[in-house]
This record gives sequence, C-alpha cells and structure tokens, in this order.
Amino acid sequence: MSLWSRLFGSGFDDQKLTSLVELTIREDPLVTDHTNLTFASENGVITLRGRVAKSLEKDHLTTAVENAVKNSGLKYERVVNDIQVK
Repeated sequence: MSLWSRLFGSGFDDQKLTSLVELTIREDPLVTDHTNLTFASENGVITLRGRVAKSLEKDHLTTAVENAVKNSGLKYERVVNDIQVK
C-alpha cells in the first residue's frame, strides 16, 4: 500500500463493490446456481470464487461483473476469477 493510500484511503468502496457484485450475480439469468459462488472486494480487487457447471458461465461472470462495475462508476482495481468448473 502506498503512502498516499495510507494517509488518504484507497478511494475504493469495497462494501459498495461487494453489494454490486452480489446483485449482479444473483440477477444474472445465465448463472445457473449462484449459491455455489462467493465474492469479496479488498482495496478495489474483486475476487470471485466457487464452482460453476460450464466454462462459458465462468467467463461470463468476469465480463458481467466488470461491466456492472464500470457502468456504476465505482472505482476498482481488477476482477480476479478463481471460479472452478465442475
């Protein structure tokens, strides 16, 4: 963490990012089972974890989350997709 971040904060609203990711995933009709997924945001790094049935679904989740965050105007660093395909 940089000196600037320690003095003035990171500028990321991790709580809002996590809430947005949760809403995006739960309302996405292409996600077959969101109960197997977890997500978190720390210093603007959004991490997706869990299991999905298809690799297409895994790839879709990254794109859907990135688009939702960009459209919201919230600041973020990146999305890390640690989702496994069953």
